Amino acid sequence: MNKIKVSFEGIKVLFKIEDFDLFKIIKKRLKSFISNEKETHAIIEYNKEKVSFSSKNKKINKSLKRLEIISKKFKMTSNETDKYIKFKFSVQPYIEILLLQFDRLVIHSSFVQKNKEGFMFVGQRKFLIGGDGKTTICKLIKKKKVINDDNNIIWIERNSFLGSSFFLQGRLKPNKGKIPIKKIFFLKKNNKTFIRKISYLDAFSSISRQNYLYYLYQKYYGEEIKSILIELLKKVPFYELNFEKKEIVNGYIK
Repeated sequence: MNKIKVSFEGIKVLFKIEDFDLFKIIKKRLKSFISNEKETHAIIEYNKEKVSFSSKNKKINKSLKRLEIISKKFKMTSNETDKYIKFKFSVQPYIEILLLQFDRLVIHSSFVQKNKEGFMFVGQRKFLIGGDGKTTICKLIKKKKVINDDNNIIWIERNSFLGSSFFLQGRLKPNKGKIPIKKIFFLKKNNKTFIRKISYLDAFSSISRQNYLYYLYQKYYGEEIKSILIELLKKVPFYELNFEKKEIVNGYIK
């Protein structure tokens, strides 16, 4: 069994992966997150697309046993062939539950650092559907550092919300670091570029759809996740960013 240990914001996961080809893919993609520390918060074993999870933390184990039962209802589409995508969607709910024990959420979003400040971009359609422009918007911002163009972790620290890269990334190379979130933009493609204020209800509806656990397992984890998202929208200004896919948007990201 091939092993790789990763660490993100102090949370450490040991992966045991049977498929050597997949192991090489994961090792390459997670290069910047590899950890040699002895401590491990959880072990995830991936064997022929079946996932097993174990942790010394009783609270986490109890929560994961519940997920192992309900996750059987969620199946990948039969025409999905990419090993990494299958791996990602198989292990993601387990890791998100682990993060939730530390009051951290993964948001399906892109996140960039510009002038030492963080700007998060969130789609407004259903989760697991791409095409809202999260990666495109990263390319339209000059003089920035892309933290992650597909999934990011958020949490509150010293009364401010921070963001960092989730280790399962999208198309662009991710960067490490925890960045204060200055603004959240909900993306909408348009034939011209402008920003407008949107209601709290619209913002909550959009961002809650971009959290795996809230979207699929709201019955079990909804209240915990809801309290974090409510606090996020109280503390971080949010807008709708309408954009034209070829126009540089630097003037709006400030």
